[in-house]
Amino acid sequence: MTATPHLFHSLLLPITPYATAKLRDKPHFPAYGGTTVSETRTALSPIACAYRAQDDYHATLKALNSRGRFPRKSLGQHYMLNPEINEELSRAAHVKEGDVVLEIGPGTGSLTNVLLNSGATVLAIEKDPHMVALVRERFASTEHFKVLQEDFVKCHIRSHMLPLLENRKSLDASSMHAKVVASIPFNISTDVVKQLLPMGDIFSEVVLLLQVNIHNVLLY
Repeated sequence: MTATPHLFHSLLLPITPYATAKLRDKPHFPAYGGTTVSETRTALSPIACAYRAQDDYHATLKALNSRGRFPRKSLGQHYMLNPEINEELSRAAHVKEGDVVLEIGPGTGSLTNVLLNSGATVLAIEKDPHMVALVRERFASTEHFKVLQEDFVKCHIRSHMLPLLENRKSLDASSMHAKVVASIPFNISTDVVKQLLPMGDIFSEVVLLLQVNIHNVLLY
């Protein structure tokens, strides 16, 4: 019988939009316009800044506007602007140096940035070709990031993950499993969970940021 990966579920504390707070140390990877780009969400907007640092909200908008892009409702896209949420997702999956992590829908790359700075190798699956180009450019300097332009729901995950795990196994025999950490497009949430749950032979941890209504449907 195929093992089921551990699916972390927890309701994140409510976040007050546009609260002021001092950012921690900036991530090592470059942010747009010299400013750290980070992510979160509110019920009002697909681009929201609940933990507002100087210009981080505008830096994200600038990066998107320079390409004539904005969140596409048809794809369930949303871009977070809260580094604490991304760090919490990474901590929940216990991401550490040497881990192989699958990210679904990297968007502007803010969660990707946190995962890479934790020492992980990240494989991202992104349907939107414009977002693929954006994150590919942003993380061009690292060998530990790869993005594929595919629809995750139709993607053959095993064929992409197994080679990465085999390479890792040659370095560390204990690294038999990958992890999933993602703030997934809302319109495919249920399909993503259904696809991942039977893959416990590949993934040891699955940590997803979901809308509350999807969370409740899955649990109840």
